Amino acid sequence: MPNWTEILIHHSASPADTPWDGIVAYHVTPPPRGRGWRAVGYHFGIAKQGDGYAVQTGRSLIMPGAHCPGHNSTALGVCLVGDFTTEAPPAAQLWVAADLCADLCRRFDVRATHIRPHRAFRKTECPGKAFTDSLFARFRQSVLDRMTHG
Repeated sequence: MPNWTEILIHHSASPADTPWDGIVAYHVTPPPRGRGWRAVGYHFGIAKQGDGYAVQTGRSLIMPGAHCPGHNSTALGVCLVGDFTTEAPPAAQLWVAADLCADLCRRFDVRATHIRPHRAFRKTECPGKAFTDSLFARFRQSVLDRMTHG
């Protein structure tokens, strides 16, 4: 298993109601209709389920990710399904993501300060311009609060 030392947050840049299975299918379908990978690039997704959001299983934790070159062997990839270019992620989706990240931090001894947006390492807006740095800082703090207060 890779030595996980960080968590990278992404957005799917797709409609909020995109099914997780559709993202997985795009990643594993051969080109030109997909990427042709052996598994979805992210280890987890946070997608709509009924009236709320739920954690979706992605790439096996024994496999490096395929979500950020240079960090795939050290960073767990978490994809929030939706496009946060003009609107911020819904609070309910961030809540589920924070719970997941707190669990991953405890499980793999990752510091909350090592939860970063994809754009920290690539020339991209991911996880979206509306997922601002100040909102990301509040998200990271909510993860830390969960880790320290249960």
